[in-house]
Amino acid sequence: MKTLIVLSILVVSLVIAKPSEAIGVEDVLKNSRGQGDIVDIEYDSYGVHLTYSPATGFSVECTAYTSKGVAIAGGLGMVVGKVARVPIMLPRKYRTSGTRLRFKCE
Repeated sequence: MKTLIVLSILVVSLVIAKPSEAIGVEDVLKNSRGQGDIVDIEYDSYGVHLTYSPATGFSVECTAYTSKGVAIAGGLGMVVGKVARVPIMLPRKYRTSGTRLRFKCE
């Protein structure tokens, strides 16, 4: 799983995409661990970029879940200045309007 996350980070970092405003996907911000806060979500044509403020640590792993609690994608980000930007490449069918997603970071 971590190999897949690292590979998806590399792929996303190779693709230069201008972040845009939310594309109509309804967000449910949720961080069940309570050790930090998801402070922003930005969508682009490939997925989502989470801005996460952790209480401690040097790296952050985030997972996107469907409304039914099924994990669909994940990402890894490094903490710089007490903030991490975590790119998550979403499967195409979850980038459409009306999709409810939940995010968890640790």
